[in-house]
Amino acid sequence: PLARRGYAVTGVDLSPVMLERAGAVCEEAGAEVRLVRADMLTHVEPRSYDVVLNVFTSFGYFDAPDDNERVLRNAYDSLVPGGQLLVDVMGKEVLAGWIGRPQVVELDGGAYVVQRDTVLDSWTRLRTDWTLVRDGIAREASITSFLYSAAELRALFEAAGFTDVCCYGDFDGGPYDNHAKRLIVRGTRPELSADAREL
Repeated sequence: PLARRGYAVTGVDLSPVMLERAGAVCEEAGAEVRLVRADMLTHVEPRSYDVVLNVFTSFGYFDAPDDNERVLRNAYDSLVPGGQLLVDVMGKEVLAGWIGRPQVVELDGGAYVVQRDTVLDSWTRLRTDWTLVRDGIAREASITSFLYSAAELRALFEAAGFTDVCCYGDFDGGPYDNHAKRLIVRGTRPELSADAREL
């Protein structure tokens, strides 16, 4: 949608398969998007973007907390002064409201996916297990990520240098409260001071 509205869009992913899928979707939609194969742990394009989006729980996958913090610093370095980072995850507070109940998603052709979430290590990590059932055959996959509360993720943003950090409960800018569906955190790379601009 952003590219179709005239924005210059860059998509970054480490997986060639995901980049190929993204390219096919963009081509089908007639959207011109630059796709880059890179690891968010090391990828920086200094002062290149007005906005960096990290959505659909794509943050917190590295085993070392310092690595996840580095991802935020890389985004900070890739933003122009005044640019904004938006991270969308499943917050601890939201997850606590429904954890333990398997989620079932029906797909075309009678296939379906069952998702099960398990909290690990005293609410610091989450393991998500998926079972895809198609044509009577079950395939399984799982992934583990860090869990963050609003206060914890806000503190990480601030440690990375972001200001005006705000937390939302949905993409419409609703409050992060007991009705929240997601934890969406937005922070701004500060504008350069007058002294810094003169250097």
